[in-house]
Amino acid sequence: MPPKVNKTTASLTSSTVEANDQRNNMLEDIRRIVREVIQDEVSSLKTDIQLAIAPVRAELDECKTQLADHEEGLNTLAARIDSLEARCTQLAKDNAKLQLKMDDLENRVRRCNLLIVGIPEGVEQGNPIPSSLTCFTNCLPDRGGLEKAPVLDRAHCVPASRPKYGERPCSLLCKVHIFQVKEEILKLSRQKGKLVLGGTQIFIFPDYSADLDKRRAAYHEVKAVLRKADVRYGLLYPARLRITFGSETRIFDSPQSAMEYYTTKIKHTAENM
Repeated sequence: MPPKVNKTTASLTSSTVEANDQRNNMLEDIRRIVREVIQDEVSSLKTDIQLAIAPVRAELDECKTQLADHEEGLNTLAARIDSLEARCTQLAKDNAKLQLKMDDLENRVRRCNLLIVGIPEGVEQGNPIPSSLTCFTNCLPDRGGLEKAPVLDRAHCVPASRPKYGERPCSLLCKVHIFQVKEEILKLSRQKGKLVLGGTQIFIFPDYSADLDKRRAAYHEVKAVLRKADVRYGLLYPARLRITFGSETRIFDSPQSAMEYYTTKIKHTAENM
């Protein structure tokens, strides 16, 4: 190859290498610039984000603190509620016991009392005791265990407005001096059944508290079915029902248990006979 051609080829090769180096250097510079710009932007974004989320973090920290306080408060309230419920349960039991005792004491105070319903208006004439004695001496049959007219400690009309014409006459409440005499009067009144004074039918009842009256009245339904089935029964004080069926005698403290006994035992036996 001629020397001139070799020189030209070498010159071209050198130019190509130099151009490649310049291009590579330029690309490296561009990469460096882009990298620096991106790093600056990322750093700026980090700063902006940190500044933006700083209040959020503060609020989250405050929420965590409040949540912990609320959790502690709820635990305290739950413990207090448990204690309060236990106390309320105990107070309810104590109150029920006190109510039973109070009702028992009230009925013990009334144990010698008799309630006479249907006394004609004006019979007492300002003094109910003679009219009460008249009921016992004139209305009752052979006085049996009553050797003489019963002794009354006091008697008075049941507080109520004066009855109008045609309405049920007033009632007298009298206290018999001796409890056994009061029981004998009730027994004699049940034996006679219908008591009449001055052409008016009267009734003699024991004097019970309103609560005890309600408890005893709850047995009316089961007493009716027992009478219909011709089964012996008796209502015991304060509010218990004694049932005698065949050779078996049972005492029940609630109308529900007495009715269940009638349904499962008495009625079932009668149906299978």
